Amino acid sequence: MHSVYRLLWISLWITSSALASSEPAHVNVEKELASLSARNLYDLDPKEKESSLSPVSRMKFFEIKKKWKECGALGQKALRGNSEIQGWVAASWLRCELKNTESAKNKKSLYKPVEWLRRHKEILKEGPWRKSLWQDYLSANLNLLEAQRTPAKVNELLEQSEEIPNEALATLLAYAGEFAEKKDAPKALYFYEQSLQLRDNKPVRDRMEAMKNRLNIKFSTTAPGLDGVLENEGAEVSLEDKMNRALKANDLMTALKTAVILQTEYVGSKTARRLKDKPLEIYLQMVKGASTQEKDLAAFAEIEKIHSARRGEWAQLLHRRGDYEQALVFADSALKGEHYNSQGTVLYWLAGRSAHLLGQYERALGYFAKLSEFHSGTDEAAEAMVRSGLIHLRLKNFASAAVQFDKAIAQKKERFDLQARYWLVRALENIDTEKERAGVEAKILISRYPFSYYGLRLTAEANNGQYAWPGASLTLPPQTENVWLVGEQKKNWARFKTLTKAGWLLEAQTEAQELPRSRNPWLGYRLAKFMAKSFQFPMAIRWMSEAMDLESSLRSPEALTLIFPKAFSPWIEGEAKKYNLSPVLVRSLIRQESAFGIRAQSSANAQGLMQLIPSTAQDVARRLGMKKLEFPEDVFRPEINIPLGTFYISSLIDQFAGNVPFALGAYNAGPTKMRGFTEARSEIKDLIAKGSSSPMDEIWFDELPWNETSFYIKAILRNTLLYKLLDASKVDWNLVLWQDLHNKKANLR
Repeated sequence: MHSVYRLLWISLWITSSALASSEPAHVNVEKELASLSARNLYDLDPKEKESSLSPVSRMKFFEIKKKWKECGALGQKALRGNSEIQGWVAASWLRCELKNTESAKNKKSLYKPVEWLRRHKEILKEGPWRKSLWQDYLSANLNLLEAQRTPAKVNELLEQSEEIPNEALATLLAYAGEFAEKKDAPKALYFYEQSLQLRDNKPVRDRMEAMKNRLNIKFSTTAPGLDGVLENEGAEVSLEDKMNRALKANDLMTALKTAVILQTEYVGSKTARRLKDKPLEIYLQMVKGASTQEKDLAAFAEIEKIHSARRGEWAQLLHRRGDYEQALVFADSALKGEHYNSQGTVLYWLAGRSAHLLGQYERALGYFAKLSEFHSGTDEAAEAMVRSGLIHLRLKNFASAAVQFDKAIAQKKERFDLQARYWLVRALENIDTEKERAGVEAKILISRYPFSYYGLRLTAEANNGQYAWPGASLTLPPQTENVWLVGEQKKNWARFKTLTKAGWLLEAQTEAQELPRSRNPWLGYRLAKFMAKSFQFPMAIRWMSEAMDLESSLRSPEALTLIFPKAFSPWIEGEAKKYNLSPVLVRSLIRQESAFGIRAQSSANAQGLMQLIPSTAQDVARRLGMKKLEFPEDVFRPEINIPLGTFYISSLIDQFAGNVPFALGAYNAGPTKMRGFTEARSEIKDLIAKGSSSPMDEIWFDELPWNETSFYIKAILRNTLLYKLLDASKVDWNLVLWQDLHNKKANLR
């Protein structure tokens, strides 16, 4: 009986434990913050010796520094006592051994992590590391199979064929074919065919052909009934040949006429679709070097035979290329008969923008007026009102400018609201009877956009050149908000803390992304603070910004210090000093580019802290004499990314005569595009050497044809001001606001 009661007690204890573990877990953020232990191995204090790190931290440090052998050697040791993060440790161990295999060309070191994972297959099936770990596990097994393959090992991997990429599956099927050759030739032939369907491979194809010959298998390759299928393509092929012969003979008019016939008489055909932009290419070749607005009238008469929709597409293409002269020509031509439909919206927008960027202000105002009249309520019409206001400012028609900005604000288009309000203030300031209203509008802008570049400027101007923080010192209410974690979130949180303590920041970031969000600003602030102290800056910046939007009292130096971090200071300060730059500029650029996210990667494939695209990184690395860089992995390393990016922004500042805003525009849009923008109008080109930050000399910020670049320049200038304010609580607003960001001699061109 005693044993029965004991079994019953054990059963009840197990049941109650299971129920308890399924209960939501309460997290007191304040207490967690007080006991937080965090390490940044990517920004390790130079005074801290690597040998003082724990095995799991030392292993990751070796991986970061690409010391693959040392990293792999610590794998088993790092697994001990770290059961919560075994999946992450196993993934790092295997990754390091794979890299070590590449460099040492010795596959023996792969056996230990592969065997460990074979014994702990549950780790391959769960956890946020699963996808990358499985791919590396597969790669490691394929590496080992090259040295020693057995049917059992091949079949073991093929059992999971639904999770194997086609490339690897093709290899495994080829191996299976080899094993089957001696015992079951048809089976071998089948596996070879399956392998070749996934990936063409000459050795496999040769083996299959040899087997087919051995089995006396032959297939007919004749395909009857195809006569005449291409008959209808003859005329198009003939026209294309004629066009190519004319191009070769430099008879551009004949080539153009032939290309136009293809686009007008064979609309929608395969050849016409393939050569759809050929008339444009030939025409541009004919007018190459012509002066503004000049065109070959006979050539353009041919172009106008093509449907206006296609000419409208070409106008957009030319505008994107920065050829505003021809974009205007094509948009104006395509507008005939397209005034009121959706195509007309785009064409008026293209024509107005192109004329504006060329300095043809009266013509631009005409297009913008029609756009606002015929297509009111659209985003394009709102932009037209803003651009019309900017043109009137340039022409010193301040009352007309104010009218346009008022109209733009009335459209209630959020993306143009800040611009319209700021330039409305500047227009009103220049009208004697509207100065009082200018002050009122400035206060409205400051309340809505206190930490924008324009908000900071107006705040300082309202206080005789001194900046005053919009809120008092931060006072938090006692924590009453709770965080409750359920299901996998509890494991995410536990792993996040363990990884953060060990310095595995990227893995911790992956875990943190699964944690719940809160719309409560006070809780949002505390969570953002926790993330900032954990070196998860992208997440901290996003959460803190959301909290400050919800609760204005959070807009304080204490809060901003957390989201304007000073990470990677040794690298930033050392590289900035090398090129006579202020660390504030480099830090501000990183903050905007990547939010201090080490592995940040944009849709345009810009990489790392300073968001360098591979071609730029390769060019800069070559100029700096950096050899054997591994792309993209090396570009993600702060000790490489920061020197590359700092050199690049320094060289752009030199190219643009020491003018920081123009250099920032070139960093974002590319120097060629930025140079094209500045060369189109003398009033813009002259500003490069002028080096001014007076409001009227910054109109071009919002005239840029790239919205992202317009925002980018202002955001980084805003960052520099906030970093300086957080450092000194005072900025001299009476000087050129960016002149202290470098100490270079002007490189006038």
